[in-house]
Amino acid sequence: MKLLRKLIDLILYSSLWIALCAAAQVQLTHDLIGTSQRPDTYTWFVFATTIGLYGLHRLVGINIVRAYEHEGRFAVIKKYRSHIIVYSVLGFIAAAVFFIMLPSATWLYLIIPVAISAAYVIPTTKSGRRLRDLPLVKIFLLASSWSLLTTTVPLLNIGFAEPTTITLIFLERFLFIIAITIPFDIRDMEVDSSTGLRTLPHVLGVSRSKVLAVLLLGLSGVVAGVLLAQGVYPHGILIPYVAFLMITALLIWEARAGRSDDYYSGLLDGTMLLLYLLVFVQQFIVNWI
Repeated sequence: MKLLRKLIDLILYSSLWIALCAAAQVQLTHDLIGTSQRPDTYTWFVFATTIGLYGLHRLVGINIVRAYEHEGRFAVIKKYRSHIIVYSVLGFIAAAVFFIMLPSATWLYLIIPVAISAAYVIPTTKSGRRLRDLPLVKIFLLASSWSLLTTTVPLLNIGFAEPTTITLIFLERFLFIIAITIPFDIRDMEVDSSTGLRTLPHVLGVSRSKVLAVLLLGLSGVVAGVLLAQGVYPHGILIPYVAFLMITALLIWEARAGRSDDYYSGLLDGTMLLLYLLVFVQQFIVNWI
């Protein structure tokens, strides 16, 4: 069991898991609009950047919440701090290499989402505050950055030039990311309170926040339905998508402050990988038959 625990900690806190989820979101965008391809330079850029940024995010965060550094995930981060530094540095180095290999036009597309991501993680004021430390703002910044990086930029990168479709795909992903981020605010209520940060669960309460998250998830499904009706998404994804919505809604509803971080960083973050895997399996079965 100790070996399994160490393996889980390695996968989660090296940021490998969240990076796989990010790469899967990029590939999912291609699969859903019928431009499926092997991971390209951009996908690898997103993967490496995620490892770098999330490692940095953990390192900065542990310094801000020192009162909790011996508890839960913070204790794990503190224990493996030197490892996380190495993973983060390697991630940024790889990201720089992949960035140079990208078309110059893609550099321009990346300005806004990368700037948001950096300001979300790195303190930008003399008081050491980050954009994520602004009340009720962090969830929208996070969703905007993730959605731009996993839908808008990869679509523009391959020359996809249908503004309405790009906007709908962005909106679908944006609503989904907000939906699965709200439970993280429930997890962090005590820590956020200690730093004076008010999030949706502080304002609405836990139960109403979960209802809102499920409603937003449902709205993302409605947008996906519009894309399906327009023929942008293939009709074959209907069953995988419904299964994905049901599983994700259940995970959101079962979120509570006392749960292990494995539930949040493992299962809830894993929903970003889930739909990609379900669509992949569905396509494999169809092609095999």
